Amino acid sequence: MALIGWQFAPRIESVEPSEGDLHGQQPLAIKFTRPMYADDADSWFTMEPAQPGQYSWNEDGTQLTFTPNRAWPAGETITLRMVGNPRSRLRLPLLGKFYTELNISPIFMTYLWPADQASNLYLINPVSGESQALTEEINGILDYSISADGEQIYYSSTRENGISVIMVLDRSSNTSGEITTCADGLCT
Repeated sequence: MALIGWQFAPRIESVEPSEGDLHGQQPLAIKFTRPMYADDADSWFTMEPAQPGQYSWNEDGTQLTFTPNRAWPAGETITLRMVGNPRSRLRLPLLGKFYTELNISPIFMTYLWPADQASNLYLINPVSGESQALTEEINGILDYSISADGEQIYYSSTRENGISVIMVLDRSSNTSGEITTCADGLCT
């Protein structure tokens, strides 16, 4: 009987995003191997330093998502723990202790470079001076804007055929997608 309980007991499968990728108001997701009893999740999930935010579960109860009310503290370390007695929907206790530390990404500045030719978007860490290219648009970037939560960067560019486009770069997934094209004018 103990072996059956051990087999069906819930475990933590993963924490997303992984270390160093947490930034802005990005949600933090904890995935479990079994559907969990969700009514008291906020009483057994602790975070140091404490962050105000909302907890939510996916439909099948296997993923707890924490969305902070304000930006994560840039450059700091967050300690996550499961305390108390988290249980699955079958009322089996979570196996093992859970403790992890996540380093929050430092503050980055976004800029266009170079100024005298086709510019692209870059990030720079103002403390370390490390720079990273975000886009590789052949005709360069005309203009850009960052969403309030820092998760998306919207930018305008032109294609080889002269058509202007507005794109969005999702910082979480590092993917770009086209929002709209402007065949008869310049989109900025």
